[in-house]
Amino acid sequence: MTEAGERHRSERGAGSITDRLVPIGVAFGFGWIFVSPVSHNYVLYPLFALLGFIALVTIMRRNPTIDMHLWVIAFLTGALALYGMIRGNGNTGLVFTIAIFVAAPALYLLCAAAASLRLLRLVMIAAVVGTLTVSGLLLIYVAGEAGLIPQIVPSRLEEFTGLKATFRDGSSQARSWGLSSLAALGPIWVGSLLVRRDAVLPHWMVRLVCGIAALATAVVSSRTAVVLVIGLAPLLAIALILILRHRDHHTRLGRQARLLWAGGSITAVIVLLLTWPKLSSWGPVANVVDSIASFFGAVSTNGEANQDIRSDQAWHLIRAWQADPILGSGFGAIPFDYARTSERPWVLELQYHLLLFNVGLVGITMCLAILVIGLLFLRQASARRPELVPTLVVAGTGAIAMLIANATNPYLQAPGHQWAVFFPLAVAVVMLKPTEAVDAARLAPDGGAKRKL
Repeated sequence: MTEAGERHRSERGAGSITDRLVPIGVAFGFGWIFVSPVSHNYVLYPLFALLGFIALVTIMRRNPTIDMHLWVIAFLTGALALYGMIRGNGNTGLVFTIAIFVAAPALYLLCAAAASLRLLRLVMIAAVVGTLTVSGLLLIYVAGEAGLIPQIVPSRLEEFTGLKATFRDGSSQARSWGLSSLAALGPIWVGSLLVRRDAVLPHWMVRLVCGIAALATAVVSSRTAVVLVIGLAPLLAIALILILRHRDHHTRLGRQARLLWAGGSITAVIVLLLTWPKLSSWGPVANVVDSIASFFGAVSTNGEANQDIRSDQAWHLIRAWQADPILGSGFGAIPFDYARTSERPWVLELQYHLLLFNVGLVGITMCLAILVIGLLFLRQASARRPELVPTLVVAGTGAIAMLIANATNPYLQAPGHQWAVFFPLAVAVVMLKPTEAVDAARLAPDGGAKRKL
């Protein structure tokens, strides 16, 4: 073999090793984000920078054809960020919103453009590990704190993961740094139970275990928004199946899935009706029911309207928005005579009221345009490559669930949660790559046949 041939072989071998190891490293990075999305910034922010650098290098090396929809979404996202920054020039919290509206969207758009089928498969494995880690640790910790089992979670691990638990009137409240990730991961797993397995999704039993673990964790921790979006996940998944359906593809629910969910739903309703008197008095369930009732404006069982804080905040934000309803007050603005915290008064729970106040009707129009273009992008991908439609439905379910949960919780104010709303775009990008589509058909459990979801 000539010297040139040996050099080519060596370079190709090195490239092959790199191509194999880099997706594994990226998956580990996302696993960290799932488990610790809002803490340990000394690790989190360098990790974001590394992921962005890897995505950029991947794009430069492979020079993929990026769909026009993704370009338009990137342009509108950048335009929204620039508009809010210009309008917010001089606002106290402007500098802190740059990471939320500029850096994080740029990072995840780069990751979406650089996505591959192998990376999606590895990230889904990381999501399984992340879900079971967050859920398992919290459930074991709460059981130990309640005295049901010996406390086996080391104090250092407790501090590192932010585990805390309190108990009152037979109910529990708990937290951990990764608990908020379940606002997307929980609906992803529950929604995935309605679709068949494809080249990305893990086995149905794995998804079932993850869904049960996420729901149990949300109930025990009394996270109302997470319980709510997990409960809505089947409806969201069905809606997406109908939206992404095309006449030339059999993308409706398969017979087995319909029979399973029909039988399971009837059985669950009967069991719930028979056990509800005792179940509703159990602390964790009673606390969740009480919180959900308060979410919709009802008075809680202790006689206090938990909605008062939310209503007061909404009133102040709407009044502040009316001062400049068309253009808005810009990112980092603070409603006059109102602040929830002294450290970051521009961060409030009612995120969409806050967004309206920040960017006005002009910015809201941009947001709606992004959603419409994104939906058209997903429909194009589902029409072109039906082999990965199940994963697209699942990713879309997680994205919508996170957007719903974000309405009353500032989840998307943390870059570590924004992956959920960009995940469907990454799946669509992979679906529109010809070579990835061939691999998706080859790796699918059914051999790539156009079966029902």
